[in-house]
Formats: sequence, structure tokens, C-alpha cells
Amino acid sequence: MKLVRLAFVMALVAAFSSACSQPIPPPGRYATISGTVTDESGKPVADAVVVVNAVQFSTTDADGRFRITNVPTGLFDYALSQVPAGFATPAAVDNAAALQPGEQRTIAIVLKHI
Repeated sequence: MKLVRLAFVMALVAAFSSACSQPIPPPGRYATISGTVTDESGKPVADAVVVVNAVQFSTTDADGRFRITNVPTGLFDYALSQVPAGFATPAAVDNAAALQPGEQRTIAIVLKHI
């Protein structure tokens, strides 16, 4: 029974490892992404969830600000996984300009009212 569980756990680890598309960079090789989510008039949008590389996320505060640290360098994707009621979900951004080690990238996301 223990052997079956061990084999199952090892299979899960192998599947997860092969599913990761980018290797984990060594320490010190990460970047930070921060920014704002606003509506078309520039008013901050709170409680929007910004997702980077489908695994790291941050929820905007009352001022529409978010910050995501320890983002692997290189090309990255970002999207909103949760948009407050009354707004259209914007298209995801795939393969944004590559992040450099230690970079602090600022992005602005503008939501349109429905």
C-alpha cells in the first residue's frame, strides 16, 4: 500500500514538473510587476484580480493598485481573472516584453464599462 502511494506521489510530481513551461530562475533573477487598474475616466477599480503567468496574482486595493513580486524573468503573460461587476474583461496580454532580473515593471490596465 505504501509503495502504491509513493508511486502515485512520484507520478504527480513528475506530471507537475513536466507541465511547467519555464525553469525556475536562480535566486536574484526575479522581477516585480506593479501597476493600476482604472476605468476609462481614470477612476481606480478595486477588487480586480491581476494574474501573471497563470499562477501569481494580486487583488487591487481601493486605489486600484496591485503588486506581484518574484516574477520569473523573461517573457510573461498577464490577465484579469476577476473583474468587478459592470466592467468588461479585457483580453489577456501574451508574451509581454521580457522582464530583466531585478526589474520593476509598471503596467496600467484600463477597464471599459459594460
